[in-house]
Amino acid sequence: MSFSMEILLGFLAVIAAITVPLIIYFLQKSKKQLSYEIISNTQLVGVENEIQDRITILYDEKQVVNVHLISIRFVNDGNQPISIDDSAMPINIKLGSATNILTCEVFDPCRQI
Repeated sequence: MSFSMEILLGFLAVIAAITVPLIIYFLQKSKKQLSYEIISNTQLVGVENEIQDRITILYDEKQVVNVHLISIRFVNDGNQPISIDDSAMPINIKLGSATNILTCEVFDPCRQI
């Protein structure tokens, strides 16, 4: 019985000797990954359907129906810095086909004013 226990322990030691370095390798592997997070999506202006044809709301002399303030944060989820040279194209944000962007601003919380 002790012979089979020694074989089992030896087999487990071999498996551990193989898997532990692989796990460490994949955890330390350098990766660059950009993700986004929607911080807020707040409706600023909106008109109910019952009175929508009776009220006109203008933004820069253009009529708007529902206006939302959306804040999006881009985050580097990887463990390596991402440079401008790493991307062949700029970041594009696609909203719905019936959506118009009225204005946008880019904030860098790391930038010193």
